[in-house]
Amino acid sequence: MPYKDRAKNLAYLSAYRAKNRPSPETQAQDGLPPIGGMEYSADGELVRCHACGRWFKSLNNHLKTHNLDQATYKAAYGLKRTASLLPPVTAERYREQAIARGQGKKWGRALPSPSGRPVGLTARLQARVEASKARKGKNMRAGGKVTDA
Repeated sequence: MPYKDRAKNLAYLSAYRAKNRPSPETQAQDGLPPIGGMEYSADGELVRCHACGRWFKSLNNHLKTHNLDQATYKAAYGLKRTASLLPPVTAERYREQAIARGQGKKWGRALPSPSGRPVGLTARLQARVEASKARKGKNMRAGGKVTDA
């Protein structure tokens, strides 16, 4: 059920996370990106590797040269598990391409359309009675059937 005051809920969640799950402190390295943070080029098109200090358009394939996978790399250099290894410009381009393909709408057809909750006690009870009638004659527990009487 969605919260009535989204801004208030987000403020509460950010305060809770700051108190109970603080972000890791970044630690500077000589000639390398800081541990616990990502370093991007000024134009946002390149990202820097923590292991060798070189710049890449994506770290996903480069990690193989260090015999690391994404999870191990993120753990070794203090990055969040959800941190992207793509620079911001590339991530935004991928996002726009996915929207252009209609990827976000793909699963929307599989979900039933949301129906509002009926107002009033009698309306809610009537909705339950109608839902029960719709289930009559269908397989129920242990293979038994409910039939009209």
